[in-house]
Amino acid sequence: MKDKPTLLALSFGALLALSGTIFAINGWVHSRKSPGAIEEGIHVRIHGVLLAIIGLLLIFNYFKRRREN
Repeated sequence: MKDKPTLLALSFGALLALSGTIFAINGWVHSRKSPGAIEEGIHVRIHGVLLAIIGLLLIFNYFKRRREN
């Protein structure tokens, strides 16, 4: 039960990394599909990459804390 908050952070990090990857792919496809939506596709890609980075940081933080204990 003591490890529950860090396990929750790991789950949340995995969810953020997965959704960020999906957003980045969606932005790439969207900007390729319609030439007028290149800016919107780039914005979606940037937000997706940022979400994925935050998720990966949460995952790495979980394993770092687990190694310390």
